[in-house]
Amino acid sequence: MSALFNMRFLDIAALGIVAWLVVVIYRRVLVKGRMTRLRGPPRKSWILGYNRELMVTTSGPWFEKWAKEYGACFMLPSELGTHRLILTDPRAIAHVLTTNSYHYRRPEGLRLATKKLLGEGILSAEGDDHKRLRKALNPGFTPQALKQFVPTFYDSAHKVEEAWNSLLADHKDPEAIIDVQHWMNSITLDTIGLTGFSYDFGTLRGERPPVVDVLATFGTKKVDFLSALTFLLIQTVPQVLNIPSPRNKLFTALNDSMSDVVRKVLAKVKEEKLETHDHFSMLGPLLKSEGRTITDVELSAQMNTLILAGYETTASTLFFLSLYFSGSNALNLDSLSWCLHELSMRPELQRRMREELSQFPDPTYDQLLHQMHLLEAVCRETLRTHAPVPDHARYAVEDDIIPLYESVITKDGDVVDSIEITAGQSLTIGIEAVNTSVHIWGSTAHEFDPDRWLKGNLPVLAEEIQGYHHLLTFTDGPRYCIGKQFAVLEFKAVLAVLMRKFAFEPSDHTGQNVKAHRGFLRRPQTIGQELGSLMMRVRQVEA
Repeated sequence: MSALFNMRFLDIAALGIVAWLVVVIYRRVLVKGRMTRLRGPPRKSWILGYNRELMVTTSGPWFEKWAKEYGACFMLPSELGTHRLILTDPRAIAHVLTTNSYHYRRPEGLRLATKKLLGEGILSAEGDDHKRLRKALNPGFTPQALKQFVPTFYDSAHKVEEAWNSLLADHKDPEAIIDVQHWMNSITLDTIGLTGFSYDFGTLRGERPPVVDVLATFGTKKVDFLSALTFLLIQTVPQVLNIPSPRNKLFTALNDSMSDVVRKVLAKVKEEKLETHDHFSMLGPLLKSEGRTITDVELSAQMNTLILAGYETTASTLFFLSLYFSGSNALNLDSLSWCLHELSMRPELQRRMREELSQFPDPTYDQLLHQMHLLEAVCRETLRTHAPVPDHARYAVEDDIIPLYESVITKDGDVVDSIEITAGQSLTIGIEAVNTSVHIWGSTAHEFDPDRWLKGNLPVLAEEIQGYHHLLTFTDGPRYCIGKQFAVLEFKAVLAVLMRKFAFEPSDHTGQNVKAHRGFLRRPQTIGQELGSLMMRVRQVEA
């Protein structure tokens, strides 16, 4: 068995080296001369580039630092002697995401990894297939559909309210220390099952279906050497996906457990036991449609995607999927937890929110989205300061000229207002770097300040950012996060219920015991607690 493993590993390594040599020779001999020679940090490692640094923390602080030194677009030394074009210029990013979107695709290794885990769905589709799947899924995310989901959001939040009230009553104390993130996990997984395809996971009732056990394992299992190697090389050498590793076994177990849920849902549809309200689920029209435009395999992939997006612990450990779940339910879990942490250190802001909530006893869909201005500001500021996905990978499928908002100085000393790139060039859009850039947002860019949205005068450069309220959290263009309005609506509904009934305080009274845990997404973690836990002091407040 060991000899077989060594043979497979050597074969894969040799194939990867040959593929890399072909790419390097092509780029250096035929391509390099046609590209704009941008500056960037010096190479520290031929094998790793700057991947080691970017794995320790998120890319935002690094990209912001280098953008200040080399310009808003620069070349970053990457793995195996390659270079990646980093974009933090608003106009350049808009060109890649919106103007010329389908000329830039996801790296092949990341696309194949997604397909391997989830199947042939929208996250692995490109070109016309992506347009077709997007069109088929759009009816599940219209305002009419979202209005039908609001009662489910409230119902899940009220279940948490009841559980916390019972816990406080049993505790016989005005306050209790609660693992807030655990409950956010349960809210979102149950909600995505009910609103996605009318399936109740039951985690808010204390049930623990097999898929949850597998999902939770991803959050507690340490990244082994082969998994780390895959993470480093997947964009450059897709063949590393075939390297056998313990994590690959988890992928298989996860796929099997998700497939079991999918089979149950499809069997329910086949037996025609769906009730009227099931038509209001995201995939309800597709499940019931006789002449649908997507196949059963593609439909199963969409269900797998919703399941995985509904459980933050998994999204935190799957790097290649984190590049795609920018927004979606990864937002709700990470950002709700971050939001409660930020609010826990700002009792005055909590008071102001309850004051606004008192004007809306039972907020409607329209009120949640358009009339509760402080709630909206808190949501936007959470999206800005705690975007679940720090950056977004693409590669050019053909030669292109990328326009710039601000000129940059090339290696040759020329000042240019556009960048020439060639087919095959990999690039990364700095989501976190743009969302929290001092150059773009001003001196308070790194501070959590919802009032910046209430003043009505964002910095000029910030207003140049195309995206959801001048943020890149959901990316932009035809491939923006399809579930962004779903995620925002659920975020607001859950926060409205919890903030009305409870007051939050850091478990150590200061908030100093919470750190940003770097799995493959950045999320809050209480120091000394089990991975994935955010402990917080919770007490009831008067209505």
